[in-house]
Amino acid sequence: MQDNQVQHPQRVFGYDVIKPVGRGAASFIYAVRRPGSGQVYALKHVVCHEAKEERFVEQVRNEYTVGNQVRCPGLRRPLELLTDGSWLHRVHEVALIMEMFDGVCLEHFRALTLDEAIACGITVARVLHAMHEAGFLHCDMKPANLLMNEHGEFCVIDLGQACPIGTIKRRIQGTPAFMAPEQFHRRPVFTRSDIYNLGATLYWFLTHRALTTACTLDRGANSFLLDAAQPSPHELNSAVPDSLSGLVMKCVRTNPDHRPANMQEVIRPLETISYMLSHAPIGAADNRHRSAGIPNHLHMENTHPAPGAHA
Repeated sequence: MQDNQVQHPQRVFGYDVIKPVGRGAASFIYAVRRPGSGQVYALKHVVCHEAKEERFVEQVRNEYTVGNQVRCPGLRRPLELLTDGSWLHRVHEVALIMEMFDGVCLEHFRALTLDEAIACGITVARVLHAMHEAGFLHCDMKPANLLMNEHGEFCVIDLGQACPIGTIKRRIQGTPAFMAPEQFHRRPVFTRSDIYNLGATLYWFLTHRALTTACTLDRGANSFLLDAAQPSPHELNSAVPDSLSGLVMKCVRTNPDHRPANMQEVIRPLETISYMLSHAPIGAADNRHRSAGIPNHLHMENTHPAPGAHA
């Protein structure tokens, strides 16, 4: 069913709905106003109609729990969790009140300039580093979970699949084009898994195409793609500096031991590349500003999962 065919509520848990601003696999996200104060928030709403949908409620609970243990600029903060548990004494409806970030979802507006792509990578890497310091992984970093506002600021959203470092997931979770091999094979996930997710996201921004991963290969093919067979961002887009291209390809190595050991090893090179580009001669820096063009009028977030996403 299309969004314009969905009958959205006028009020959710006492908050007045201004308008829908996005949706996930089983959730709707609304811009809402608190009666009395007039303060505007984002509200993620999940209604569980049958037992098999309870996992979506748990994902919202998880987002609230993890989000309250990590504080970092660039990570959307959850503020309040509201529940209704009248269905067989189980929670069947949940709302997560969050900070409002008025921006576009980068799954749908991915024509970033080189400067913007690097700035986005730095913001995400810092957020993931803060999560790792707190003992958690995001486990679902992808363009659909990134927002950009009209000031060029970025925001990481959706901690529904976040988990403690070292977790073995009970089922495959993630989005095929951004999923680390160890996620697909249900092995323990750790900091280098998030590094792969970030690398795959940057690859997508820089090349306008997705990596071929173990999850997206034909079932009859070898499940491990030789790293050498994957074209680098520089090969696909000559505007991408070799240093940035090499860093991205290192992040998405099939063997986790060959990726950077931690997010600091990603942040420092990205900051160096950003500095070097900003101080490059004017003529040499022209490629930094090339873009297919994000519209000047930025719509509010839209969090549709990427095609083939696993909830």
